[in-house]
Amino acid sequence: MKEVLLYNLNNEKGKRIREVCASLSVSCRDITPADYLETIGALAGIVGYPLRHTPAGPAFGEEMMIFCDFNSDDIYNFLSRSKAAGIAPVHLKAALTPHNVQWNSLQIREELLKEHAAMNGGSAK
Repeated sequence: MKEVLLYNLNNEKGKRIREVCASLSVSCRDITPADYLETIGALAGIVGYPLRHTPAGPAFGEEMMIFCDFNSDDIYNFLSRSKAAGIAPVHLKAALTPHNVQWNSLQIREELLKEHAAMNGGSAK
């Protein structure tokens, strides 16, 4: 089932993202620091990746999205609809992959910050 994990988007922008997701029959879930040390696979509900009920990880302020069970067309469709709706981009976003399924939220955030900086020569904020 397609799902988007949302970080720091419990605001008007997040509400608008949820509306786009609903129009695509995609569920959304807010991820809080209490879940930051769980694997992305566990947060996505993938069989074989149980929740470990880890302690809360350190909070971060950047907006982030992780697309679960999306193919490239699904992501393109979501991004196109978001842009058409006038929603400002979320700079830190990734698709769940076999490579990052075992990472936790802090690890994927660090990787996305590095990629964003490399591609844009600046901060993700």
